[in-house]
Amino acid sequence: MNKLLKKYIVWPSHSECFTIAQQFFEASGYPDVIGAIDGCHVTCKIPYGQHDSYQDRKFNHSIPIQAACTTERIFTHISVGYPGAIHDARILQESSIGQITRDNADTLFYTRFHLVGDSAYPCKTWFMSPFRDNGRLTQQQKKHNYALSRARVVIENVFGLLKGRWRILNFVNVYSIEKAMKIITCCCILHNFCLINHDDFDAAHNFEHEHRGNYEEQVVDDNGAQKRMTICDMF
Repeated sequence: MNKLLKKYIVWPSHSECFTIAQQFFEASGYPDVIGAIDGCHVTCKIPYGQHDSYQDRKFNHSIPIQAACTTERIFTHISVGYPGAIHDARILQESSIGQITRDNADTLFYTRFHLVGDSAYPCKTWFMSPFRDNGRLTQQQKKHNYALSRARVVIENVFGLLKGRWRILNFVNVYSIEKAMKIITCCCILHNFCLINHDDFDAAHNFEHEHRGNYEEQVVDDNGAQKRMTICDMF
């Protein structure tokens, strides 16, 4: 499975990033985006004794998928296996993306590109998230948030497509966390395999995005804030 994962879920090369960024810009008006990222919880049977760790905010026992995708709905990164109680920003921090960017963000983002996500995520030079709506947003900030939302929405559509095609993800009924992780990962690999081979699927399955609200302070570093304001000034 690891060989298939490395073959079908691949981070874009430098040259591919320019093409992906152009596609995102045409779709949303937001510049230099090479992926939209979000989390999706997969309800699973969890062994007794680990229920608290895997209980999500809806009080289900789940394993989250955190994934980044392109406008063509192809996964370029997935992270599977963290307990459902863990916050999205923590999963990002502990994922391979977070680990690599701690040493050198340019390794993945080539000095200019970034991911986009909702307000649960940090604002960094390689990750653009919306301005928190405190009731005092300027018109430019509102326009910025709208364009970012248009770029980000594709990942919600992809999760809907994933769960619509692979119905096992509505409830993974195996009494092993390791096996559940493999099933979830295999479904993500098969998703890319099908799209790459033009086996499209348009089942009507609505992914219910969880509105997380402002229950946790958004992390904004100085360089990320400066880059976000530069982009905001374009609107």
